[in-house]
Amino acid sequence: MITDTELRKLRPKEKAFKVADREGMYVTISTAGTSSAHAPALCPPEYPWQTVPCACGASRIPV
Repeated sequence: MITDTELRKLRPKEKAFKVADREGMYVTISTAGTSSAHAPALCPPEYPWQTVPCACGASRIPV
């Protein structure tokens, strides 16, 4: 689990990067310093036999 303290310690770098936890949730930190949380989900498939993993439900985290 990514704690609040760990999120506050993250600083922007030259390239955007991700910090993940063991449950599949991850936070992206942009070069401008904005952070977005992403949780694993299955996107709605076009056909019933398809399952397409994607990161749905992104939200900004205030720092």
